[in-house]
Amino acid sequence: MDDHKLTNSEQASLNNSRAADEKDQGNLGYDLSIFPVANQGFITNGILKYGKGYTLKMYDNKAHQKWSFSSPEDGDGYESILINEVNGKYLIGNVIKRPGMMSHAMTYYFVVFNVATGKKMLEVPVESNSHEQLSLNTITYDEATDQIYIIGDYYAETDKPGNSRSKGFFFKTYGIDGKEINKQMYSWDKDVKSKLPAEANESLSKGAMNYTHKVLKGDDGKFYLVCEQFSKAASGAGIAMMAMGGSASVTKAILWNMLIYVLNKDLL
Repeated sequence: MDDHKLTNSEQASLNNSRAADEKDQGNLGYDLSIFPVANQGFITNGILKYGKGYTLKMYDNKAHQKWSFSSPEDGDGYESILINEVNGKYLIGNVIKRPGMMSHAMTYYFVVFNVATGKKMLEVPVESNSHEQLSLNTITYDEATDQIYIIGDYYAETDKPGNSRSKGFFFKTYGIDGKEINKQMYSWDKDVKSKLPAEANESLSKGAMNYTHKVLKGDDGKFYLVCEQFSKAASGAGIAMMAMGGSASVTKAILWNMLIYVLNKDLL
């Protein structure tokens, strides 16, 4: 069996898809994760029945609920959230929307919620125009500049984000008002491979992709992207279990290298 290579967005949405499967199988516990808010309390995120949407709830330090948010249960399609950051001002996340439960047509947005009130301040598509085909995996808020940095993969116009093999990765900068300030595209073949060490270059040639875990901005204005290379392969044990009527994952993640990309303040 040929290996199926994992795209960045597949890895990013893995936890949410597992949670949706658990809900479909009758697990009615909604809270999936807890995110602390310094000196204010904590926020939980959950999933609506059948994976239709997501919920957010904030509690103070005495476990009294301060606010709640829920995506519409009767809305068209399905949506899930991956929370990237919670700070004293904002909750920032990656929302993935699909027209149907089993659909692989995914559209990516970044969202910003006001931590104090629970109000959704922004929901911005990562694609700025009809020619862009983008997925999203990492969002970072920079308090010093009041800007948001987003990173993901870009694809050929005829490809599907999150399903096809990406052509490279992008870096975009937005103001807290949701307006795009800057963007750069980096091709795996033209911009990245020549700057990688030999062992990382070899993994790219074998189908490994990059997932950006963290974006750090140094005092020198440079950006440091902490990335991990990975791919996905079929799991023989999982396939055997499924063949015998059991329940198991038929894929496994293959980890390659940890990398740090360095970009200057102009994203070059």
